Amino acid sequence: MNSLVKVFITTPLKASSELAAQAIRSEKYDALFLTFHKDIEYYLYDLAEGEPLETIVEKILKKNLIAEPSAAWIYWAEPVLKALEGLFKINPSVEILCVEESYEHEYATTCKVDLAVLEFKGILGRVDIEQWRKLLHEYILFSLHSSQKKVDFIAEEAKKHRESLCISFNSGSIKRLFKILGIKVQLKYTMKPYFFLPPQVLQRVIRKEMICGEAVPDNVLEELIEQDIDFISNYLQSSKNIDEAYEKWIKVKRPKKPLKKKRFRAVRAGTVRIYACGDRASTERDLGKFSR
Repeated sequence: MNSLVKVFITTPLKASSELAAQAIRSEKYDALFLTFHKDIEYYLYDLAEGEPLETIVEKILKKNLIAEPSAAWIYWAEPVLKALEGLFKINPSVEILCVEESYEHEYATTCKVDLAVLEFKGILGRVDIEQWRKLLHEYILFSLHSSQKKVDFIAEEAKKHRESLCISFNSGSIKRLFKILGIKVQLKYTMKPYFFLPPQVLQRVIRKEMICGEAVPDNVLEELIEQDIDFISNYLQSSKNIDEAYEKWIKVKRPKKPLKKKRFRAVRAGTVRIYACGDRASTERDLGKFSR
């Protein structure tokens, strides 16, 4: 079977999840992959059967299935969940699959809380560069492994279907990874142009450091951390939500153009995925040294 995966790349903004929700209702597909963790998959089927959204959310929260603050999770997830409500009436044979393991969800949430603590300390004027670097290395290393597992899972399941829809936070590199596994991909961005927020820029720069093996100078890292803290303290904390903070931020500090993506090649070497940056390459096994 010639399988096709339509990947919709989302952002942390609710405006992005609303566009993803439109795709869920309008696109043609046999399988739907969502970046929710697998413990709530059962409830999503009930939602697609027609059970009210409010009831499903109440059940999920009552079971303590969301590790992150519930209000933050609901804020982004609500449009996608609304799109799932009664989905079987218009697409009765669709298979709904969540791609995140519970431990991945919990660990990622723990890392985000730890980063929030560092940001709070930064607002108070206490910034430990090495502490930031260490935590970001650990989080990004985990994210790299987690992303590969998700791609492998989606690719394996997608082969069972003619057309699949995937709502993903991953960047465009996901397209190259799918191609390696023999899956045809259509990539669409829910928001274009989108300007990466300072916390995202910081993580992308550290990710490049880990993959390319080129250390980010302390002064550059300190400047990126200061921009992260500035966004949190002067935009996010004074806004009702992240969408409002984003709009305020781009009006004041909008970059001249979106951050250019660094081209990475991804190839298979036995069971080890190799990420190449220019003439340098690192395997995921090698990346372990950066977490220490």
